[in-house]
Amino acid sequence: MRQPAGGTARFLLVFDQFEEFFTYPEAEQAQFRAEIAELLYEEIPQDVRLAARSGAREQRAFLATPFDAKVLFSIRADRLSLLDGMKDYLPAILNKRYELQALDIKQAREAIVMPASLPVALLGEGAGPEFGYSEDALEKMLGELSGKDAASKGRIEAFQLQIVCASIEKRVNERGLATVTAADLPDFDTVYEDYYQNRISELPDEERLPARRVLEDGLLLVDAQTGDARRLSRDSVELSQSLGIAPELFKNLERTYLIRRELNTLGGYNYEISHDTLIAPMLKSRKAREATLEQQRKEQERLEALERARAAEEKVREETARRAEAERLQEAAEKAKKRANVFALGVGMLAILAAIAFFWANRQSDIAREQRGIAETNATIAVQQKQLADSSAVIARQQEMRADTQKIIALTKAEEARRSLENMQRANDNLVGQALLEAAQDINGLHYETALSRLTNAAALGRKKPKVAEALLEIAYFFNESGRQEKSRQIIATVAALMGKSGNTGTTSARTALRSEIQRLSPARFEALNARYYPVMVGVKGSGGVSGFKMAKTETTVWQYNLFLNNRGRICWMKVPSNGRVGAGKATIRWYLLVGTTQWNMPTGLVHNSGLRPSIQSTGIKKTPIISAISTN
Repeated sequence: MRQPAGGTARFLLVFDQFEEFFTYPEAEQAQFRAEIAELLYEEIPQDVRLAARSGAREQRAFLATPFDAKVLFSIRADRLSLLDGMKDYLPAILNKRYELQALDIKQAREAIVMPASLPVALLGEGAGPEFGYSEDALEKMLGELSGKDAASKGRIEAFQLQIVCASIEKRVNERGLATVTAADLPDFDTVYEDYYQNRISELPDEERLPARRVLEDGLLLVDAQTGDARRLSRDSVELSQSLGIAPELFKNLERTYLIRRELNTLGGYNYEISHDTLIAPMLKSRKAREATLEQQRKEQERLEALERARAAEEKVREETARRAEAERLQEAAEKAKKRANVFALGVGMLAILAAIAFFWANRQSDIAREQRGIAETNATIAVQQKQLADSSAVIARQQEMRADTQKIIALTKAEEARRSLENMQRANDNLVGQALLEAAQDINGLHYETALSRLTNAAALGRKKPKVAEALLEIAYFFNESGRQEKSRQIIATVAALMGKSGNTGTTSARTALRSEIQRLSPARFEALNARYYPVMVGVKGSGGVSGFKMAKTETTVWQYNLFLNNRGRICWMKVPSNGRVGAGKATIRWYLLVGTTQWNMPTGLVHNSGLRPSIQSTGIKKTPIISAISTN
């Protein structure tokens, strides 16, 4: 059907990720092998030959025209042996094999540029617009993706290239870019981490945490001593039961290309992380999740200890009240005893009087005997009350001893909670200290966005606030001076909160107002930043027909020149040695200024210890000059 419709007799069928074919039922595999064999080895399929007997001679002649079809199977190298099972229908399937290795620089350049330039009409509905790459963007991409060690130098993995190009195409569609420049490229330090986080965010909310547990705990093996990690291959049923994960989640993870499955010897499937490139971002995410859980656990322990201390104190108060009540009862019993003794004495006197007056009043004698009996009864009751009071006092003393013991236990638990809190604060201090150090290194490398991310996380921990605030002021200063006032205003508000001061920026985005606010928050820091980012200018007297001018007193630094370029929408690229330091004779720094004409005024103060003058060379591309120089600053 395709042969007459397309006007061609040559066809190429491409089957990518062919290892998945062997997960199909055996009957479907056998049918597929038979159909492919018929297509490749028979000139005319038997059912077509029988149907054509009644056709005209021209029709039979057309069907006899040779039909040239080729098949290309793309399969993982460690699954190549599975193709041997197709030899019953395709005996020559393994005769021609080609290993797809990492791309070299030329191949990678073609793989980046050619698909981007394909017209929408060729790609079909839903494809984004065609776009191109500037030369500086291509050079940066190839340099970042190329292997760093001797074995992989100049080689680029296809999977890494796929992730980076997908990220770039997303930016093209969002920003409407026609040409991708170096400034439009993603941060290569975080591109794989962004890819991982974006794939996780594509899942439903209730599946994101279980997905992280599967990937970061179930399929990642971390060496406890070295901290290195590697992929694990685990049976789907065992993995689901051990983590309590629904099997449906695995299908969703497959659709995000974060995991892949393969047949195992038990007739089921094994799952593993799709590529080694994802190990580092997954390990980082796991450590962050474990740190959060550890902080939550310590906070819970602290709250439980405080609750136990409160309960112990309440118990002490109850025991104290019970002891006071026992003492009150004992005192009442003593008073009752005294009253009984007095009453008994009175009764005795009445009895003597009654004996003397026996003959006077028999009736009075009877009354006296009755009163004496009542007194004896009251005395007995008083003795019993005293015994009861004595028993209550003993019980109260025992309860007091138990209360003292509970109080000691509560104080011990409170001390443990206090120590746990101090340990957590020390850990946070270490995290903030590390963030400050890394942020300083980022600023030295001109990575202000990365430094801002680190310092924002450090500020959330609430430790070393003055130092974090001082570090954030530099980023706020740089963003304000480079034209990003709104972002600077937000950072200044954070700094004011850290310092415990009121913010005066409001909603203003005026550069001068933000400068004044930075100076108000920290005058000394403001002066130091001015000295770092702006040179001291001195006047130079003109002569010989040349007008007087000003130039910098000292050499232009990387930070000053980077600020100069950022103010004009440009970037400063710095090639730094592997130790990350720039010093005299240790690094070559090149600045590239892209402008639309060949006219450009040299930045004031651009002089060099070597005595070399910066040279302007035409690249031949839109007459864009390149300024390159060697500096010891």
